[in-house]
Amino acid sequence: MKTRGGNFGVVAGRVRRFATPVFVAGLALICFFAEGSLATTPFTLACAFVAVTGLVLLSRRLVFSLGLVGALLVILAIASKTKSLMMAMTLHAYDFVYFSRSPTEILFMFQHYPAEMREAALALAAALVFGALLFAFDPARVPRRRSAGLLAASAAAAVICFQILGAPDVSFFFRGRYLLSSFFISIPEAAGVMRQGGFFAGGARADALSIRPGLSCPSSADYPTIVLTLNESAFAPNQFPQLAYTPDLLEHFRSADGKIHKLGVETFGGGTWLTEFNVLTGLSTWPLGNVRTYVGRIMQGKIKHSLPAYLKACGYETVALYPAPGDFVNSRPFYASLGFDHFYDAKDMKARAQERDNFYYDRALAEMRRHFAASGKPLFIFIITSATHFPYDRRMSPEDGTEGGGAGNSAEFNEYLRRLALGKKDHEAFRASVAREFPGRKFVLAHFGDHQPFIAGALQTLVPDEDIATGAPDPKKLAELYETYYKFEGLDMALAPVPDYPRLDSPLLSTQLLLAAGVPLDDAFQARERLTRLCNGRMEGCGAAQTVGRLYQGLIEAGLLLDR
Repeated sequence: MKTRGGNFGVVAGRVRRFATPVFVAGLALICFFAEGSLATTPFTLACAFVAVTGLVLLSRRLVFSLGLVGALLVILAIASKTKSLMMAMTLHAYDFVYFSRSPTEILFMFQHYPAEMREAALALAAALVFGALLFAFDPARVPRRRSAGLLAASAAAAVICFQILGAPDVSFFFRGRYLLSSFFISIPEAAGVMRQGGFFAGGARADALSIRPGLSCPSSADYPTIVLTLNESAFAPNQFPQLAYTPDLLEHFRSADGKIHKLGVETFGGGTWLTEFNVLTGLSTWPLGNVRTYVGRIMQGKIKHSLPAYLKACGYETVALYPAPGDFVNSRPFYASLGFDHFYDAKDMKARAQERDNFYYDRALAEMRRHFAASGKPLFIFIITSATHFPYDRRMSPEDGTEGGGAGNSAEFNEYLRRLALGKKDHEAFRASVAREFPGRKFVLAHFGDHQPFIAGALQTLVPDEDIATGAPDPKKLAELYETYYKFEGLDMALAPVPDYPRLDSPLLSTQLLLAAGVPLDDAFQARERLTRLCNGRMEGCGAAQTVGRLYQGLIEAGLLLDR
């Protein structure tokens, strides 16, 4: 007669023999459905077994390890898909590092995505309870020598599968697929970030450009006040001939020279903060690889030469008007590290999620009144608008009869174009107010688009839907989807002429702005200006690309870019 413990052992053994192949098959199915591709499934499955055998090595329990890893992979896949839908990028291993160091970001997620965060917490709790039950019901012990051998074999299989698969291309994280393989591939990259940087030096050259340390600029009360506006999701509609729009809409995009200038950006459909980084720092985000979406936290305090910091050295007071909470993507501390004297976020300004552009222009006018009542110094104001941010399924300011679209467009696109037309109307009113309230003062009014709206992908008829569906078309193949515009105009002053490049990359915009405003350039900006001429407006992909590396190395050696 068997004892109670013996009976339990027999039952547990039978369940284990049944559960092991079921859980193995379950792992394979999870990996296959999460990937949506047979090509990446072997690599993903090998990585899953690395996790399983590693847990077996620690716990000596096979069924427990298979079941818990399977449950956690389901949660990872769901989280990866959710992030892809929200941010057009699948889960990255650095997400866990980023949020563990960012309690304000976790609070932001709970405030803005309460249902998703609640479901994630419940799913994790359920997985842990499931794991605890399996642990109690799986008394068998796997010899550690055997589990170590299985771990080594799984790791070797993962390496071989990765070699066969090859390094992913730039859009791998942005396709809405590969929900687990993208996470596994990102682990070494996340580890590299935690080892502190080396991003810009990786492409640098030993023959660095000579750049003097520090920020040096002669102060002058004669410098113009500069208002630089980032127009959310804006691009000149003549870029796509199949788009119908009111002809006068193009005037919103013409510079003082009568031309519409193209700006090359590094993101499509979202990721405004990447273009903010480009324009304010004069640096590209591409050297950061797939962690570039965290650029505001990774590079905080590491950039000593930026547009606002340089203008401060020239005697300017610097102000930022930001339409989102200041803890979003670490913006408030990052902006402070760049040299802004004042940072007003949505809460400070009592702004709703979407406001018409005139809301921010009125705040800019208030800042001008405050500043000029107390100081003769020039002023730099950086504004980010939000009116043309998606969604486009409701009519903004329905009482205003302004239109911008035409027949043949989708309803969403006509609303988008209408919001551009509202922005044109608001900017014209702002310019008139500046001229009326501050006669005799010199101003440079500049604005640019951060990226095209996601709906612009439908205008690219040469692209299969799946290549644009997640907002990450290949910038090498579809450069036109990474083009917006920039515009310079002067009030009570003539702008200095600047070259008309076929396309100006966004990290070089601040240099052209200073040239147009007549603000002298220091060594770093002069180096960018020479690079701009040499590369005909390009920064990344320039035929003389080694010059970009020399610029980065020069900034590093001058202590103006801390790449560690």
